[in-house]
Amino acid sequence: MNFAPPTDSLYKFSAIVGTILVVLSIFLPQKMGHDLRMEMLDSILKVAVLKVEIGHLKEGSNQLKEIIDHTVAMQQGRYKPDRSKVEMAYSQDEVKQLLKEITNSRRDIDIKMAEIENAGRRIEMLERELYFTWGWLVVGCFVGFFMARWGYVNWYRKIQVHQDRIIKELPTKGEQIGPGS
Repeated sequence: MNFAPPTDSLYKFSAIVGTILVVLSIFLPQKMGHDLRMEMLDSILKVAVLKVEIGHLKEGSNQLKEIIDHTVAMQQGRYKPDRSKVEMAYSQDEVKQLLKEITNSRRDIDIKMAEIENAGRRIEMLERELYFTWGWLVVGCFVGFFMARWGYVNWYRKIQVHQDRIIKELPTKGEQIGPGS
């Protein structure tokens, strides 16, 4: 089985493919790297938002815990009133509802922590993909450069020089071709 390149010469084919490989190795990894960096930024933003939400949930949970502790202390008579604050007491049903809210807040915090962990793994994966993409840039440029160089050098030395000589030896318009010339 013989390989027949889609050009008139294997050298020309190698030169063209090598040049295309260099160009694609420069631009495709750049585009892919840009897309990966945008995904990383989105993941980093998501982590930041989740951390803020966790902070608010923890703060709310702590406030509810203080209210419950305050109410229980008042009901048991262990609380010393502070005249600078407005005193409020809650019923047992209200305390139970507050406990449910704390439980829900803690569940939400756990869910958001899992989302942060997942986003962290995603960022690590995107960093590896970005590193791999830059590897393709280096390998593609290296292979493409040497393939193009080999093709252009051999195309010129083995084909183009001979074709130029043949063209030079052809008679010009003013010259006559024939036995007397």
